Amino acid sequence: MNEKILVVDDEPYIRKILKYTLDKSGYMVEECEDVYEAEELLKSKNYDLILTDLMMPIKSGLDLVRFVRSELKLDKQKIIILSAKGMENDIKLAKELEVSYYIMKPFEVGRIIKKIRMVLDGEI
Repeated sequence: MNEKILVVDDEPYIRKILKYTLDKSGYMVEECEDVYEAEELLKSKNYDLILTDLMMPIKSGLDLVRFVRSELKLDKQKIIILSAKGMENDIKLAKELEVSYYIMKPFEVGRIIKKIRMVLDGEI
């Protein structure tokens, strides 16, 4: 498995758990603590999947999705949003921006791995 995943989350503990688990599952993982850092990486690197938190300081995960869709013109980029917010407006906007999947925090790591595999395989 050579799939590359970019993890974007402002919480170091969440990034650490996700990176460890995804590495153990055979994925190549890079991580960022904010949207600015992610935008810079995305200008020069390609990822099979972006896994981003929704609520982060200054720029949100939805700002990152907009950047990917409009600035980089990556309409088919697979993106999963992690969020502690289950607000219907956020979920609706994520769907409008064609986010691949929306996972609520707190989450089970095993469930995230399963959903990542399904998104990468085109099942969802």
